[in-house]
Amino acid sequence: PRVASFLPDAFESYARILHPVRVRDRRGGGPAFLAWTPIAERNGKTVHPLMQFNCIDGLPVEEGRPGTRRDEPGAGSLEETCLHALVDVLSGHTNTFDSCWFCLWEGYGGLTPGSAAYLGRGGAEQAAREASETERLQAEYADAPRVKTDGREYILFSGHLNAADAFMKFPDNQSLNIWWPNDHAWCVATEIDLQSTYVGGSAACIDSVLNHPVLEAFPVNPGDRIDFGSDTINC
Repeated sequence: PRVASFLPDAFESYARILHPVRVRDRRGGGPAFLAWTPIAERNGKTVHPLMQFNCIDGLPVEEGRPGTRRDEPGAGSLEETCLHALVDVLSGHTNTFDSCWFCLWEGYGGLTPGSAAYLGRGGAEQAAREASETERLQAEYADAPRVKTDGREYILFSGHLNAADAFMKFPDNQSLNIWWPNDHAWCVATEIDLQSTYVGGSAACIDSVLNHPVLEAFPVNPGDRIDFGSDTINC
C-alpha cells in the first residue's frame, strides 16, 4: 500500500505524522511521550520520511529509566495531544470547518452490538458505566450511514471540525480513521494497522503541519510506500 491507497492523489502536498511513543510510569504517574527522531539518533539510525519504528528501535519495551515502561507507537490512532494540534492547524485551511465528515472503522469493539466485553481494574461500577455508554453508542450508530473503501467499512458522521476528538473519550481513546471538510481542502487518514497518520492538502496547509512543534511530521509523496517494510534504509 502507498499514501494514495488511503488519500486522494489530487492534493498539492502530503505529510506523514508519526504517532508518538508512550512511556508509562509504573508508580502511577501520567504517561509521557517520545518522538521517533531522538530514538533513531540514539541508535545510530537514519531519520527520513519513510522510517519505520521497528527499524529504528533498539529496545523491546524498556526505555531504561527506573519505574517506567515504554510502549510501541499506537497503531491506528493518533495520540490526543497530537490530534488537537492537527485540528488547530487544519482549522485555518478550510472554509467549512463547521461542516466536516468523519469515518470510524465499524470493526472497533463496542460499536457493533455484542462486540464488547468489560474488563479491567475499575471494578463493577466502572464496567457498568462503560457498558451503558457503549450500549448507547451502539443504539445511536446502528442505523448510521456506512462508507466502504479498500475492503473496510466505516461509520460515517458529520459535524464541526472540533468534533474530531469525540471518540478520544471512548474507552480505548480511539481517533478517527478518515476525515475531511466539506470543501475538500484537505483529508486525514489513519489506517488501523499503521503507526502513522497521513494528511493531504495545499502546500501552505502541509507546511503548517510540518512546522507545528507538537507534531513529528515529514513530507511524503502519493506514491510512497506506507507498510512496515518501506524503510529500506534502516532495515
